[in-house]
Amino acid sequence: MERNYGIREWGAEGSVGTVANITHDHSSKRHNSYITHITAARSITRGITHGITHGISHGITHGITHGIAHGESILLCISTGLRFQGYNTIFKKNEKKFRAGRGYNMFQQGLSEDSALDYSSA
Repeated sequence: MERNYGIREWGAEGSVGTVANITHDHSSKRHNSYITHITAARSITRGITHGITHGISHGITHGITHGIAHGESILLCISTGLRFQGYNTIFKKNEKKFRAGRGYNMFQQGLSEDSALDYSSA
């Protein structure tokens, strides 16, 4: 007797479809489990895309909350998030303006505090 167990792929919105089916064979004395098919490329691509979007959104959110805690402007808060994730275009474009602002030292202090923390589990 064979039973199929579908491995579901989970994304931000919940399950996005079956990636693999594991067939469990009960006919033999030893139970054999083997994968009948898997769409690895699609799964990897979707994982990378999800990782990038999650990383950017987490960076911006973190930048805004961290920035507000330090009393900085919203633009600076967003750039903190972008720079934190490595997407530093806004920061580079407006760096002179930020340097002239009062919050710049606190912003630098915030970045050095961030670098000491581990966000890998976020």
